[in-house]
Amino acid sequence: MALRETVAERVSGLQKRSRITTPIIQEIPAVARIISSALFTFPEVDGVIPAIARGKAYGEFAGLWYRVTFPRALTDPSLVAIGEARRGEIPTPKAPTIAVSPVSIGLPVISIGVAPVSIGIVSAKVPKAARISVPAVRSGHVPSSLGRFECGSAIASLTDGLNDLVITMESALVRVNEVIDDVTGSVEEIRSSLLSLDAKVDDLRDKVNNALDSLRLNTEKGSNAGLDSLRKNTESASNAGLDGLRKNTEKGTNVGLDTLRKNTEDAVNEGLAAVLPALYAAWGIPRNMALTPLHVRNVSSTGFEFQSYGKTTCYYIAIGSFR
Repeated sequence: MALRETVAERVSGLQKRSRITTPIIQEIPAVARIISSALFTFPEVDGVIPAIARGKAYGEFAGLWYRVTFPRALTDPSLVAIGEARRGEIPTPKAPTIAVSPVSIGLPVISIGVAPVSIGIVSAKVPKAARISVPAVRSGHVPSSLGRFECGSAIASLTDGLNDLVITMESALVRVNEVIDDVTGSVEEIRSSLLSLDAKVDDLRDKVNNALDSLRLNTEKGSNAGLDSLRKNTESASNAGLDGLRKNTEKGTNVGLDTLRKNTEDAVNEGLAAVLPALYAAWGIPRNMALTPLHVRNVSSTGFEFQSYGKTTCYYIAIGSFR
């Protein structure tokens, strides 16, 4: 190490005087001690053979660069190199917690508009009957007194007979007057009945119209009350059903999202937990060894250089191909 620094100082003075650019001796890599190396090839594809080079090399001194050579030259290799840092368990990476906002569903309240029912019933108009005009019957009485015959004694028997006939006729006339009185009374009763019929017809018409008005009002009131009750019950049932549907949908959705979140986290964590052991196995690194990144440079088809942290073992995998 001291020899390298001494040579570097002398060369540095020469560089300054001659203005020649040369690499510093300390940056010239040492050859790493190859502990193990292997090459894995795959079936040829279009004249190209894919290959993977894997190995382990050792660098003693901290800060020095060490050159590692692949088992075989690879075309355009991709390199991953890590070093042993300390002993310990393989770290278990964990995915960040996935935040899922709860779902909130907003539903408008249903309001049902019902126009009031108005029932139009044409009032019954019983036409007024023509006034019955019945003239009062004024039938005069037949004279019932006819007088008496008077004559001499010579025809007394005839006179008596005539007077008896007159008396009989007067009795008949009295009976005729009685019949006239009876007929007149009956006609007057009929006349009174006919005259009172108008008032009865008017009263009947009013009762019919009042009954129809009451029927209309009661029907309107009952119908509107029933429709209002139906509207309120329908609104209440619909809104209650929608609210229940909303709550159940929110609950089911949020439970499903939470389950999906947990399952996703578990699956990601399981996958991550399997990544490092698989990489350890691919590199051939003991499972009780923690790792640290290494600085690498000058990656070429034949190998690469890494900087040692002091007594550093480098594990590498290079993926490339050859013909």
